Amino acid sequence: MLLKAQERIMKKHLLTVLLISILIFFSASCHHVVKGDAFLMSNKQEVKLGEQVHKELLKEFKLYQNPTVNNYVKGVGKKIVSKCDRKDITYHFFVLDTKMINAFAAPGGYIYVTTGMLGFLNNEAELACVLGHEIAHVTERHGAKRMREVLGYQILAVGLAASGVAVDAQILNLGVNLAMNGYSQDNEYEADEKGIIYANRAGYNPNAMQNFFLRLEEKNKSKSDYNTFVRMLSSHPPTRSRINKAHEIQKKHNMMGVNVPKYYADRYSPIKQIVTGKKQGQQSPKEKKDKKKPKGKK
Repeated sequence: MLLKAQERIMKKHLLTVLLISILIFFSASCHHVVKGDAFLMSNKQEVKLGEQVHKELLKEFKLYQNPTVNNYVKGVGKKIVSKCDRKDITYHFFVLDTKMINAFAAPGGYIYVTTGMLGFLNNEAELACVLGHEIAHVTERHGAKRMREVLGYQILAVGLAASGVAVDAQILNLGVNLAMNGYSQDNEYEADEKGIIYANRAGYNPNAMQNFFLRLEEKNKSKSDYNTFVRMLSSHPPTRSRINKAHEIQKKHNMMGVNVPKYYADRYSPIKQIVTGKKQGQQSPKEKKDKKKPKGKK
């Protein structure tokens, strides 16, 4: 019994030494990743986490199987990436087949937009701003920073360093939760600003973001199909505040000039028609039926 007890103690000490050694090595090797940050996961680890989060998200959502729409979204996304502040990873763009009005980003450059969002947007410039916002979450490493805040850099370091093919379950769950439910309000405001800047650099009208927020606000007031976008609103700052800040961002970066870029509604119209099944301005059968109902009746 004594020998077995001593053996257990020795194993425990060896494990502690091993974990400390991993932490020291991992922290030292990753210290250079981002200046001013004591610890952030490396690009390789971030991409690895993103791959795992992507697999989990596909258990929840179906990918939209339309090459025309998928290629269009990827094309706009690549334009924004070409003007973003981080090009040391590969970005991946996916369209999810759900009526939920949403877009989100997972670590490692995985960007998602729903068919519900594509049906809600009015032009290519709005799509560019939405994708720019999500790309900004990746360029600013909001996911990695938030995970460090929640888990602590020691736990995050050991979890990532010790994991093999699969990412540690606690880290993976947090990664999925961040992608689906959003980041801090400060992160969201920063992503709004960067998203507008990236879209403007790529040749899109920066006012598109403000227009998008205005329609979100109106939809919120009407409560029309509220469940399709309640998750997006609940995880982001108040819409009115974002409208005001979007205007301030344009003034701050001198985007209020006369020769502003286009919205490209003509290029977007066929895409919206595909995902909604109706032409621009045309009402769906449900909308026509609701319009005929006398007021006060459900």
